[in-house]
This record gives sequence, structure tokens and C-alpha cells, in this order.
Amino acid sequence: GEFVGFYTTIDSEHEIEAHFLGIDGPTNRKTQLYLNMLFHMIRQGIDSRKKKLVFARTAMEIKSSVGATPEQLYGFIRASNPIINLIVSKVLEFLRPKDDWLPRQPFKEIKK
Repeated sequence: GEFVGFYTTIDSEHEIEAHFLGIDGPTNRKTQLYLNMLFHMIRQGIDSRKKKLVFARTAMEIKSSVGATPEQLYGFIRASNPIINLIVSKVLEFLRPKDDWLPRQPFKEIKK
């Protein structure tokens, strides 16, 4: 009877894009709520026969534990003022997430 978490998914023709918007930390630590949300989204993708499930960019290690693999994300910003362009590039580099996580591989290697 208590609201402990929620997520949203955007369903398109060939993929589901998943976003996490809220989770209660203590409940997550007790029940692995976040991991179970991942499993629910995987089930949603399978049931709707999507070719791809796109997770958001955070919590990469736990997502890799259910088989997710990272993809490079690109962005482009340009201002009409060249000085602002110099500042924006420095700010974006500062905001770039660090790759300090250990990728997991839950599937067995197929020997040929």
C-alpha cells in the first residue's frame, strides 16, 4: 500500500525506450526493486516483440548484469556566439559521465 517507485517507457514501432523517474532507496536495498523494474521492462520488450530495449544512461553496471551493452551517445550543441561555444564545450566535457563501472556478462559464451 505504499508508493515505492515508478518508471516510464516509450513504445515505438521497433523498440522500447525506458526511463527511470523515481525509486525509494531503502525499499530498493531491501527488495532489489530497481533490478525487478529492469526485469519488468525486459518482459515488456519480449511480450511486445520489440527488436530493441533502450535503457537510460545511468546505473550501467546493474543494467549490464541483465545483458545490456553500452552504446556511444553523441550530442551536438552550437551557439551563434563563438565564445559561448568555447564555454559550452568545456561544460559538456565536465559533465561527461566517468566510465568507472565493471561491465557484466550474464550469458554463457557459445563455443563454436
